[in-house]
Amino acid sequence: MYMQVTNDTIRRRPMPESAGRDSEGSAGTVIYVGKPHPAWTAVRQFLGERHFSVRETRTPQDAAVAEHLHCANLVVIGEIDGLRGAHEVCADIRRQRYNVPILLLTPAEDAISRILGLENGADAWSASDADSRCTIAQVRALLRREAAHATAGVPGHEARTLRAGDIVINAAAREAAIGNQRLDLTTLEFELLWSLVRHAGQILSRERLAQLIGYGPDSTQGRAIDSLVGRLRTRLGAARGRQIRSIRSVGYMLCVDARLPDGVHAAFA
Repeated sequence: MYMQVTNDTIRRRPMPESAGRDSEGSAGTVIYVGKPHPAWTAVRQFLGERHFSVRETRTPQDAAVAEHLHCANLVVIGEIDGLRGAHEVCADIRRQRYNVPILLLTPAEDAISRILGLENGADAWSASDADSRCTIAQVRALLRREAAHATAGVPGHEARTLRAGDIVINAAAREAAIGNQRLDLTTLEFELLWSLVRHAGQILSRERLAQLIGYGPDSTQGRAIDSLVGRLRTRLGAARGRQIRSIRSVGYMLCVDARLPDGVHAAFA
């Protein structure tokens, strides 16, 4: 049996009163933090056409952010005025235990900002200087995922549970445990564990893992995936963490029976 993550642990947005619309007739709320940018302008138009309420602010200290975080479906973070970086805004949101999806808008060449943002709670990134259709696709994907999570416990939306040994993970309730010990995972760590458990015994390349957990296009740098795997291993503890095997020059595999398939060589056993 695994413990449920309560509202005291993670603040979730309230369930909409009807499918696709909240009580005010909006499809949901999206917050943008950052300077005006053409990439965001295209996203804002897309959201407006789909009846989302959009809140914009240049600075993360704006009261609008704190006022609407509790009911936001998505937070998009672009270039921010002042000394604070996007990764610090991500960290602040997670520190307050909001699990709203976060999308970073950063220049394609700014790998450091992407890595810092993802490691501090962002769920995905999109290149601010890329085709705006890529950014819109990322927004759509995050909103779909958030909507699926919001239906946990609603009749007609049955929980999906996976098991690998004594690791139990429930996608709808966003719960994961080893035996009866609940795991305290970030959004990306949860998505990574779900992907590894779902494909237990299969080798997943870094590129495939990046795709499965919702990283943006061109976000398959080894450092970001390797860092995320390292954090997940720590969360799982020494014994379970070692079940995530590093496959030389390829990627990773969750090995439930602690034995690698014939012909597969791990970086460590």
